[in-house]
Amino acid sequence: MKKLRTPITSSISGYSLILSILNYIEFGMSNFLWIIIIIFLITFSWSAYSTYKNSNIVFGISMDNGVMGGLLITYFYPLINMEEVAISSYIAFIVGIYLLLKYIMKKIFN
Repeated sequence: MKKLRTPITSSISGYSLILSILNYIEFGMSNFLWIIIIIFLITFSWSAYSTYKNSNIVFGISMDNGVMGGLLITYFYPLINMEEVAISSYIAFIVGIYLLLKYIMKKIFN
């Protein structure tokens, strides 16, 4: 069976989909939400087209280390405060950076 190589746009579309859902839950309809939805539509259609062109499989969203690392960095960066020690925020932020760097290195060197 041929291994499916997902493009990086599928990770971006997964990240923007989850971020748009969380943004809608927290803030409701906003201008930022529409920007995230547009980014999702563009990256989803690009990754679906490129995977279909290469292997005749439609694949548009992936949930991998890049998505989880990006979400951890996005949500725990504002919670890091130098005056107060919140170990859980530091740990989540560092894990997010580790997951994102691992994903980027995998995409660059493979």
